[in-house]
Amino acid sequence: MSVAVSLVVAVVGSWGLLRQASHVDAGSPVVEQSSTEQGGAATSSVNLAGPTDAVADRPDVRLVRQVASALFVWDTVDGPDRAAVQAMVVGLGDPSGWETAGLLADLESYLPTVQAWEQLAAHDVSQTLTITDVSVPDSWAGIAETEAERLPVGAEALTVRGERVRDGVVRGQAVRRVELVVFTVLIACPDQTGDCHVLRLSGLNDPLD
Repeated sequence: MSVAVSLVVAVVGSWGLLRQASHVDAGSPVVEQSSTEQGGAATSSVNLAGPTDAVADRPDVRLVRQVASALFVWDTVDGPDRAAVQAMVVGLGDPSGWETAGLLADLESYLPTVQAWEQLAAHDVSQTLTITDVSVPDSWAGIAETEAERLPVGAEALTVRGERVRDGVVRGQAVRRVELVVFTVLIACPDQTGDCHVLRLSGLNDPLD
């Protein structure tokens, strides 16, 4: 695995994912004014670009879309608050609770801080995501083989790429900030019956290669 990869499978008492803190400031309270054409409101749903019906309906892909929606589709004024967003993601997590603390820590690189969320609400900020690609990281086959005895049954990694859009109001004018994002979701589908759950997340913009 490349030394540039900051998300690696590790065993320290129990297995988990270790990553460096993301350099992306998910909690910036300022909505940057942009020259991007304003146009209409961004979609409120997450779209998987170009899949066949069979792929889109796979339990693992459905779960990743749910995770992406919970993480990136929110409204600081009319939608669920930060704690509710956290709860939605954790609700998709390991039912044993074994990875809950780690998953909550992972969320810190995705969600604004409590204080930043309040400041974003003052600017009527909402956020949406359009997924452009969901794929298995090139490094995953090697990880899965090397760590086969330590990974949960049915573990797999999927990397999501997409376009994040934040809309808000600054000094009475509508502004928009558009960014490309990428992240890896580690999930487990133990019996391939659709009962999949999230284990951990990479840092935002710090996926598995």
